[in-house]
Amino acid sequence: MARISELEPGDLFAGFRVLRKLSEGGMGAVYVVSHEATARQRALKLMHPEMIADAGLRERFIQEARIGARVESEHIVDVVDAGVDGATGIPWLAMELLQGEDLSVLVARRGRLELREVGAIFEQLCHAVQAAHAAGIVHRDLKPENIFLASTKRAGHAFTIKVLDFGIAKLIEEARTSSNTGTLGTPFWMAPEQTDRHAQISAATDVWALGLIAYRLLTGHIFWRGADGEHPSLPIFLRELVVDEIPTASQRAKEQGVAGTLPQGFDDWFAGCVARESSRRFPNAGAVQTAFAGLVGARSSVEPGSGLPAASVVVRTGDTAGGQIGESSTALGSARTMHDPENDVRAVDDAPLVLPKAGFGRVWAFGALGCLVVCGLFVMGLRKPPVTPANRASDEPRVVAVADNRCPKAMVPIAEGTFSMGSADGAVDERPVRTVAVAAFCMDLTEVLVGEYASCVDAKKCAPPSKTASWPQIKPEDSALWGPACNANHPERADHPVNCVSWDDSDAFCRWAGKRLPTEAEWEYAARGRDGRVYPWGNTGPTREHVNACGEECAHGDLLRDHDYLTLYPGNDGFQTTAPARSFGLGKTPDGIYDLAGNVLEWTSSSYCKYGEPDCASPWKVARGGAWDSDVRDGVKAARRSKNARDAKAPDLGFRCAL
Repeated sequence: MARISELEPGDLFAGFRVLRKLSEGGMGAVYVVSHEATARQRALKLMHPEMIADAGLRERFIQEARIGARVESEHIVDVVDAGVDGATGIPWLAMELLQGEDLSVLVARRGRLELREVGAIFEQLCHAVQAAHAAGIVHRDLKPENIFLASTKRAGHAFTIKVLDFGIAKLIEEARTSSNTGTLGTPFWMAPEQTDRHAQISAATDVWALGLIAYRLLTGHIFWRGADGEHPSLPIFLRELVVDEIPTASQRAKEQGVAGTLPQGFDDWFAGCVARESSRRFPNAGAVQTAFAGLVGARSSVEPGSGLPAASVVVRTGDTAGGQIGESSTALGSARTMHDPENDVRAVDDAPLVLPKAGFGRVWAFGALGCLVVCGLFVMGLRKPPVTPANRASDEPRVVAVADNRCPKAMVPIAEGTFSMGSADGAVDERPVRTVAVAAFCMDLTEVLVGEYASCVDAKKCAPPSKTASWPQIKPEDSALWGPACNANHPERADHPVNCVSWDDSDAFCRWAGKRLPTEAEWEYAARGRDGRVYPWGNTGPTREHVNACGEECAHGDLLRDHDYLTLYPGNDGFQTTAPARSFGLGKTPDGIYDLAGNVLEWTSSSYCKYGEPDCASPWKVARGGAWDSDVRDGVKAARRSKNARDAKAPDLGFRCAL
């Protein structure tokens, strides 16, 4: 049997053309693909070849397709096709692609939600979970990360909820007859019976999680003291879960400093979800929703117009088994396929989100198996939510310290530190070299993509990217030469960096996304690190595997062959102009940031001044990095600075955001 370890862009697999890899987890990998027959983009999920021999893992993988067929709800991600590849023997699933963000990202960015918003979310969420319960399926891992707010085509609706990760779902009948239900789930949302291999898993197991999710959305806090705060404690959490008396929701909210955030009647509703004895809980998600709908009319302390940031539209992707995610611009659906630090359309509106209208039981035995499994899950699953600083209107935004595990999933954390900024042997404006201190921040993994920017345009918060090149005193012949390289002229380039956008266009996008343009000091620090790398990837010179710059395809290609361009490196890098994000893996930084040296120059928030003259009141802006037309080594070095008019719209000029 043929074996593959990884698909590459352009590969054909089971009738799908691979566009790019999104993520990889313990069980498999996920790719953005185009269906050859229809040209429709999908998410293709493959099982790792080394996992195929395990019948149990193979069954869990293909269970996703079966569940989609059994559950009658539009709020379950569609698996549009599935099979086993004849050439390799690898099982695969083709799934719908989604745009949006999960509840963990929303709550981490916005804080607590209004009651009416939670009501709208729960109406759809409980529809999906109840449909699963009616089909005899228990999800067993409901949590904010597995509840996705996808953009919708339905008139009058702001989003469509999609419930993810049915890969560990358990058939209710199987749970009743099996003496080994297993301990699956994520610690802070799992019910006590999930710690006991002999306990019965039922629809009430999901009810427990629904109660905790509602508390999280309404208060902005995780219910458990052992999970809340800067230093989560496993012993405290485990004791709360199985031993200590469970306080009322309002008591816990008061302890956490958010008293008054819960509506009248919430304590009784919460007790009907979070009761240790499953027989004392609501029997299923339908009953949960019926009772919760009665609370929505009650007054919440979070009033409309309170100034909470709007929900964002984020492109998200994920892995197949809870592993690290990776990619931006498009999110995919289905079991465990949407958890990506590299996936994020970065969108935030200025107005509030418009949403559609819409006791103490017995102590559970906690055996050695339950402890071991929960301890392991706790170590893997304990991740603090991202923190988002308030938007600022200044050119040079305040840099807010961000802990290493607090960046949104499409961003990389950069720890605070000092570095030597500038280059003693570079251009005049790179001198003098001096020591600069930088606070911790987050940086986008990739440049902002054409598809991402289009979401801002659709929201009427960004001007459309230009289809023609322009800058002060541009000559007609230059406009004619460079205009065709503007990606707005190429609808197929949704996964390329957006270009031909001005500084103000770029700044508007980042603000809309709840972020900002990086300062040039932050940009150089991200590219160079504390070790003072010459190039973002290290000190070795650029090759066609490191950077999308001017190789033979650029200097001798149709666009620039008669314009005296040099070749930066031997050979052809495959792209006459821009390339899809993440095409040059060897060129990423040790932190995992792509394309700081090539593809497009990147706007920063900084005004162009000589080093040592930060208050020069310059009308120019600094762009950093190299681009697809960089034809000398100095042009792709990390210390390189470019002076640009803020209204310049060039095909070698784009941006990424920071936080």
